[in-house]
Amino acid sequence: MALKTSVKVSKVGNLHDARYCAGMGVDMIGIPVSEGMEGYIPSENFTEIVGWLAGVKYVGEITSVDVEKLGEYKLDYIEATTSAEVEQLKALGTPIILKLEEVLERPAEVEELLAKYESEVAFFILELKEIPSGAEEGWLAGLSEKYSVWLKGAINVENVHEVLDTFSPKGLVLTGSEEIKTGVNDFDALADVLEALDTDEYA
Repeated sequence: MALKTSVKVSKVGNLHDARYCAGMGVDMIGIPVSEGMEGYIPSENFTEIVGWLAGVKYVGEITSVDVEKLGEYKLDYIEATTSAEVEQLKALGTPIILKLEEVLERPAEVEELLAKYESEVAFFILELKEIPSGAEEGWLAGLSEKYSVWLKGAINVENVHEVLDTFSPKGLVLTGSEEIKTGVNDFDALADVLEALDTDEYA
């Protein structure tokens, strides 16, 4: 399955979900690697998961920086959420992704951070509460043209093509499935978007 754009799926907390994402053509899977995170995967379990998969890259998702512990994981990227974390993570030498939340509420700060860290991170994730319109639409489209931007949030099967056509991001970030009961996950929403991005389906 080939997708129309690059896709990262975040909060992948077990082998079953990871294999599902790999099979659907996802480029990157986000692994919770800070203790206490929902779906946290210890380094030894991560190594087992990696042994079963091929063709995907692994993004360490964190809530705090523990350089020694992060060094136990063979990650392709680490996802920071603050400028302070970016500075701390430089010591590892692993490519860094900077995720920024509530971007429409703080445009000046977001532009400043993108300009400051453009040469220091692999790419940016801009998380949206809603898909912008009007002046905000033009602002976001401009950022996507100038910087390496991936979009997250408010993306669904109804608007995914419009998001790609309007903003031309380098990729999309989707969220892993919700566990509806122990050992049973609901992949419907995620699967719908991935199937809509299938190049065989996209017209």
